[in-house]
Amino acid sequence: MEEIKKLYPLSFLPIAETYEWGGDRLHRIYEKQFIESDDQGNEKLLPKDAGVAESHELADLGYRDSQVRDGWLAGNTIGELMDMYLDRIVGESAFKSFGRQFPVGVKFISAEDRIPLLVHPNDEIAAERYDFLGKAKLWYVVDADEDSRIYLGFKEDADVSDFYQRSLSGDMEALLNVIRPKKGDWYMIEPGTVHSAEAVTLLEISEASPLDFCITGWGKTVSEVEFDSALSVVEALDFIDYKAYKPQLKNIGEGGDSPTEQLVKRPEFSISKIMLKDPLHVFAAKADSFSIYTCLEGEASIQVPDEHNRMESYVLSAGSTMLVPAEIEDFYLVPRQSGTILIETFLEDIETPDPYIDPDAEEKLPEDEED
Repeated sequence: MEEIKKLYPLSFLPIAETYEWGGDRLHRIYEKQFIESDDQGNEKLLPKDAGVAESHELADLGYRDSQVRDGWLAGNTIGELMDMYLDRIVGESAFKSFGRQFPVGVKFISAEDRIPLLVHPNDEIAAERYDFLGKAKLWYVVDADEDSRIYLGFKEDADVSDFYQRSLSGDMEALLNVIRPKKGDWYMIEPGTVHSAEAVTLLEISEASPLDFCITGWGKTVSEVEFDSALSVVEALDFIDYKAYKPQLKNIGEGGDSPTEQLVKRPEFSISKIMLKDPLHVFAAKADSFSIYTCLEGEASIQVPDEHNRMESYVLSAGSTMLVPAEIEDFYLVPRQSGTILIETFLEDIETPDPYIDPDAEEKLPEDEED
């Protein structure tokens, strides 16, 4: 009988996207390096001044599919892993819900100039029209300065006709909430909410979906490499939320005595911030889910006991992301430097009440009581 190899914490090669609004922030903060291939398949390092706008740390999008960096699975993509290992990667509950689609994406955003104004559909519209997931997402501010801006929703209820005309001219800023973010702030961006940013470094955690609708490039030409021309403002008009949006400032501090602060708990994902001062024992079996760890500062190791109860260590440095498959039910997070900060992402089994069940109904049928 062939022995089944146990899966291990997986790191992936980052995938760089270079757009006009990108910069060198990821190199300055994390010294991130990216490999590109020419037409002959020869690989070389991307220059520091290439204008990296996004770094996909974990993506299962078809046109962007993260590749395992190390270990006996090196070279395989996350899509191939899902085909081979199914619920061993994501957990039984997630596999029943999403099948072979890895459900979450993680990327860094390096916005030197202003990002085109975006919006995303919800799951229902995305499934009906495009057979994809919708896109709820969280933006966590990795670094910001006095020039940083986040644009999030409308200041007042917007007129659809005025909105559309402004989208064509690029004269959109007067309609939007303009936020001056600080390092450590975070914002949950719901489907239907228009948003953009500039002069800021962000960590984005989202549903795994390619449905990025471009509202405006702020008067600049937007490349079809960045946006599918079919996903235009016209296609998005009926799912944009035109009501006034009041963004809430959310900045997580030290978290008191607990090293962990929960940022969001949703059906799409649960996200927490961990100030890792001491080793932390994680019992992932309780959640029946994969875990994703992104190191924002410092350095940590993920330690997994082998069959002889010896610890195998996987280093997680600042600016890197690691996927712990659901099969690994018991592991440790260990700080290797003081001031280590991790962002943890997983799926939590949130039960949705059956609409056909009355929660106030009696436990027994009337005829049962007569008997």
